[in-house]
Amino acid sequence: MYLNYYGFREPPFELTSNPKYLFFTEQHREALTVLEYGLSSAKAVTVLNGVPAVGITVILELRQASAWAPIGRGITDENGRVNTLTTEGRLAPGTYRLTFDIGSFHREQGLSVSFFPEVKITFNVRDPDEHFHLPLLLSPFGYSTYRGSAHIPPPEAVNLSDDV
Repeated sequence: MYLNYYGFREPPFELTSNPKYLFFTEQHREALTVLEYGLSSAKAVTVLNGVPAVGITVILELRQASAWAPIGRGITDENGRVNTLTTEGRLAPGTYRLTFDIGSFHREQGLSVSFFPEVKITFNVRDPDEHFHLPLLLSPFGYSTYRGSAHIPPPEAVNLSDDV
């Protein structure tokens, strides 16, 4: 529709940027580099500026029947990580919830009211020996999370010979 209306010979807009229509200033390159680092570093990161989110209070809870019992608490460090949620370092099989107090964090960043005052992430643990990494990407009006790279191959996959 807009091709005919504006007289374009080809679509300038796609799901990815068309390099023919994209011009980066030095500030654009720097901002993109910071954002790419933030997204690839798998930490609590603010998407607005791509740096780790420092000082967010995080509470770890375990579901017991229909109630939640707090079992750990910590604050994100200069790398956007919390390594102090459990004293043992392992989680028993069960259902857990992480609560991030992002309202306080956003207020410290200059936002008077946070649209999402907190983020709750509920997840299951089946294998207590498994490492869990749950990155949280933040912006003033949204957030995203996923299970980070914690893949540990089974022993039979590690010992495969070249002829398999």
